[in-house]
Amino acid sequence: MFDHSRVVLRCITQALQETVVAFDEQGRIHFWSPQGLHLFGYTEEEVVGRSVASLLDPGTGGMDWSSRLRLPTVTTVTANCQPWRVEECVRRSDGQLLNVEMNLWFWHHDNHRYYTAAIRSKTDASNHESHNMRAYVNRIAISALLEVGLESLPLSSKLEVALNIVLTVPWLAVQHKGSIFLAAPDGELEMVVQQGLHSHLLQACRRVPLGHCLCGLAAQRRTILFAPHLDADHVIRYDGIHPHGHYCIPIMARQQLVGVLNLYVDDGHQANAEEEAFFTTIANTLASLIERGRVEEQINHLAHHDPLTGLPNRRLFLELLDQELKHAQRRQHAVAVVFLDLDHFKAVNDTLGHDAGDQLLRAVVLRLRRCLRDSDTLARMGGDEFTLILPAIDHVKGAIAVVTKMLQVIQEPFVIAGTPCAIGLSIGISLYPDHGSTKEALTQRADQAMYQVKRHGRNHYRLFSDHDARDKPDGEHV
Repeated sequence: MFDHSRVVLRCITQALQETVVAFDEQGRIHFWSPQGLHLFGYTEEEVVGRSVASLLDPGTGGMDWSSRLRLPTVTTVTANCQPWRVEECVRRSDGQLLNVEMNLWFWHHDNHRYYTAAIRSKTDASNHESHNMRAYVNRIAISALLEVGLESLPLSSKLEVALNIVLTVPWLAVQHKGSIFLAAPDGELEMVVQQGLHSHLLQACRRVPLGHCLCGLAAQRRTILFAPHLDADHVIRYDGIHPHGHYCIPIMARQQLVGVLNLYVDDGHQANAEEEAFFTTIANTLASLIERGRVEEQINHLAHHDPLTGLPNRRLFLELLDQELKHAQRRQHAVAVVFLDLDHFKAVNDTLGHDAGDQLLRAVVLRLRRCLRDSDTLARMGGDEFTLILPAIDHVKGAIAVVTKMLQVIQEPFVIAGTPCAIGLSIGISLYPDHGSTKEALTQRADQAMYQVKRHGRNHYRLFSDHDARDKPDGEHV
């Protein structure tokens, strides 16, 4: 029969990292865990029955072993006391000296006192503390990324903050430079945010095909790609490039590629499992952040844009106009607000049907956009009514030049469902600051000017005048 309690004790202590030693008041060792072979070089058979003093280096300190271990001498202390910690120098079986730390407890059995020591090398303890600190920092970084995902920010801004969080994790051996790519609809990678990249890379890596250079290879293989040097796979280079290495980490969501995290390391850096495990966790967290950000952007787009034409809707138009007016006030610029209403659109809609009417509206938008600058804003207010913001224009002449182009491009017939359709534009214009200083006043007066065009022949433009305000009641449309 075997001693059941001793088997249980060995099973428990074998799962511990520390060497567990039990000895009595005379220092005689009664138990030696399997880890003692690794730390001291002794098996249990070699030390049980020996004095614990034989493990301590006799050259350190002049006190006896019990004083060095600060063993309590008061016999009335209960066995439920807190452990105490001792740092000691011990001698291994090969004669090597080793600095260790011990946590000691005492307990009583059959009116005798026994001691238990959990021993580990100070190097292992330091490594353990470093590991715990890294794990703590990792949790902070992941929590910060999750919090960024909840912020009401554009996805690009969230990713910019996320990249900075990753680059500033103190224990990572990454340089303070890197980038995040998102998978574009055409399958290529598109750089969305970056820090510290050379101007050549900003152009050369703006879009990266799958399989091209390190980021493209990581995306194609769907696995972390590490390169300690500039190797043959690093095909994008430039004059004066400094030696370095890379971690390229694919960002996956439900087995689909959503992006790549690109990080720089010093030339010759050696990869390790702890880094890769952390980067995998980071990539998974980024995947959730990206998915949430895309859903939020889609919801925000639907809330602020016309679903048929993709143009800003009334709500977004008024927000943008308010911003432009504030800029114009600071910079002393003129702003034109233009109201546009399609002539004869109802006839096309009634004759050819609503699908043809929708096609016509989209075709009209394409032509009108060709007349505009990137800084101009075309919006759909509803039905066949559109509005336009022309910021920083050359007062009246600038506005008239734009609307004249619009009238010209609309003159050419549209072909919808094989049928030519002729329409026109009635256009009203108001100017900041001449005709008002608020978004409400300017849109109302552009609408009133457009109403006068409708009344007097259509397919033309009109600049607001005080007569227009008297001639049309507020809120009236045609």
